[in-house]
This record gives sequence, structure tokens and C-alpha cells, in this order.
Amino acid sequence: MIHTDYKLYPKTQQYDARNYVVCEDFFAKVCGIKVLVKEGFVYDGFSVPRLFHWFQSPFTGLGTVGALIHDALYASELVERKTADLIFVELMKMYGVGWIRRNMMYSAVRSWGWIVWARHKQEDVDYAKTFILIETKDA
Repeated sequence: MIHTDYKLYPKTQQYDARNYVVCEDFFAKVCGIKVLVKEGFVYDGFSVPRLFHWFQSPFTGLGTVGALIHDALYASELVERKTADLIFVELMKMYGVGWIRRNMMYSAVRSWGWIVWARHKQEDVDYAKTFILIETKDA
């Protein structure tokens, strides 16, 4: 069972030029699923080509919690890709991302996320699972 204090935003710090690291456990509850991302998980935020950073920077904005949870769920493959994408868009809605922006970003992950998913190596998925716990409402 996931037990943690609720925080609105994760505590993170820059890990390298393209990634951030979670500095303390972070919990989110969305769509009947509780997700715990443990301290030490490294993620790349919004995977936005540099050309479009004017539209969405990788680590800023209202949807950063959605990006973290989405990265964690993709990396660990603990839910189906479509479920991870739905959680992403719902978290962006919960955190106040406007309809147009969140649906453009949802369309992008639905259209292109399969590329990232298909490139996963089993040892990377297994390693990511050491940082992520989920509970569903059925658990």
C-alpha cells in the first residue's frame, strides 16, 4: 500500500543537460490510480523538440506533474501506453493546463509515444520499476 504525504509539486533538481531527478518521493492520485515516484527517478520532462520549446519547455509550466508521472509510467510499463497517456492529459487538466495546449500535447504523445515505448529494453523497464509503485482502485 502506498503511504506518503501529499505534495502539490515534486521536489526535483537538474541531473544533467537533458534530465531532472526526483529528490524526494512524490505521490499523485488520478483516474482511480495512485502513483508513487520514488526519490532517485531520472526523467526528461516534456519530450519536446527544441524547435518547439517556445510552446512548451521540458521542465516548466503547469503540466510538469503530468510529464513526470507520464515518464514514470512509460519507463516502467506498469500500465498500458494508452492508460499512461490518459493519465497525462488528466493531470494536465487537474493542474490547470488549458484545453488547447493539453489536447495538442495529448495528440502528440498518442501519435509519437509508440516510438519511445518500442525502444524500451527490458533491463531499463525492470530498473524503472524499482522507482515506481502503482495501486488501482481495484487493489
